[in-house]
Amino acid sequence: MRALQLLLALLVATSLPTRVQAADTPKRPSALAIQHLDESTSALRWSGSAGTFRAQAVKLNRRGNPRPTTSRICTAVLSQAGPGQCSVARLSPGRWRIRVTHVTGGSAAIRTKTLVIPIMQGLPTSYATCAGEATSVKEAAYNCLRDWKPKMEKYPGKVVYHFSPSITASEKASIKEVTEFVLTRADPYIELAGYAPEFHVFYNMDSPKSCRRLYQSWAGTKNKSWLWERSGYQCSQGGWGGNGVGSDIPQTTSAGVSIPRSDPKSDQRFGPSGEWSNFEFYTYWVLAAEERYGFHGTASEVRYKNQIAYLDAFPYWVGYISGTAMGNASGIQLLNASLEQYHQVFVGSLSGRQATWQPTVTDRRFGPGAQIDLPGLEAEVPWRYDIQFLATQYVTAMFGPEWVDRVLIPSLMREEGPLNDYDAFQQKADRVAKMIWGGTWGEFEAAIDEYVISELKALGVKGLK
Repeated sequence: MRALQLLLALLVATSLPTRVQAADTPKRPSALAIQHLDESTSALRWSGSAGTFRAQAVKLNRRGNPRPTTSRICTAVLSQAGPGQCSVARLSPGRWRIRVTHVTGGSAAIRTKTLVIPIMQGLPTSYATCAGEATSVKEAAYNCLRDWKPKMEKYPGKVVYHFSPSITASEKASIKEVTEFVLTRADPYIELAGYAPEFHVFYNMDSPKSCRRLYQSWAGTKNKSWLWERSGYQCSQGGWGGNGVGSDIPQTTSAGVSIPRSDPKSDQRFGPSGEWSNFEFYTYWVLAAEERYGFHGTASEVRYKNQIAYLDAFPYWVGYISGTAMGNASGIQLLNASLEQYHQVFVGSLSGRQATWQPTVTDRRFGPGAQIDLPGLEAEVPWRYDIQFLATQYVTAMFGPEWVDRVLIPSLMREEGPLNDYDAFQQKADRVAKMIWGGTWGEFEAAIDEYVISELKALGVKGLK
């Protein structure tokens, strides 16, 4: 009996399935990565045990959904545990979902990860190509602005001018010259919006009432009451300067300047030696910048369904780089401003002055968000326009004059996230930074701050750390 039991036990044991050895069980791949091998080939890389691997890369749109037409697939066999790779056509910049399947003995284990291929490999360490043989940041920026050529011969949209009564024929010609300069370089925003907006240009050299009448003469701006109700704005009593005004009519926008002849400030001259009259400065430097800001409203209308939402989308200094670069280019090319004139026209009066703060573009008063305080920044020494000018100089020198308009602002606008929120912007900006240069937004801010502080010290500003 005992022998029969032993025989039955032996038969049962030998009839059971043999346990699969650990080495035959597929393990999830790890350490997924992408590496460009050359101009035409990318490698999908991972680590895993022996077996057959199938790798797939699918590009994602900005909402994180796959684009099937951009799928890349390759296979590889590992004879022993270790790193593996297979090659596909070079992957373009953007977000890619990598899925590697490890197949062994009829079973499969899968690892999926989203990876980003940046446009650039880190922030630039040398000047932009347009800088030529420049030996300093300001010279590099100057060269790029001096040689900035338009992409269009003529603006494809309609342009409408609104002049106050006393403006002369020669003054009108100058205003039109500047406007043509700006609008023929508007292609980044035309591409972003998908259309060329009807552009309205306002220029007042008479009373505040005349300024108000100009803006109220067109339906797109007749309700822009902040222009005459808020102190310091163009059409208010004692108001002076320019604005990118925008419009309440879809697919239209506007910008304008008001410099009343009767105001004592009208005799003020600009430049290191007073080279330019008040009219020349506010036309060639300021109007050009404000017209560029008018296109920000166009892009904002398309992205946020609101022309002024861009003010809540990113800090003021980011948007000001675009307009400041345009105003600087206009002054350099149309007024033949020299390198020193270009550099000194905004920051030349800072020598020997005592700083009231440690300037930084990370100051929350630049916004976006509830803490935005532009009047507070304008009361500081150096004031916010000095910081924005030097930030523009650095970015232009390192990236060229159109990078902000073609790459940075469109990328920030396309990225999802709440508006009017500083912390949310920082998170969004980090995602954009990873997409553009593979780093962080803080690296970009730190590079700008380093140049701003060094240049302010060189200009003779006291009390800076």
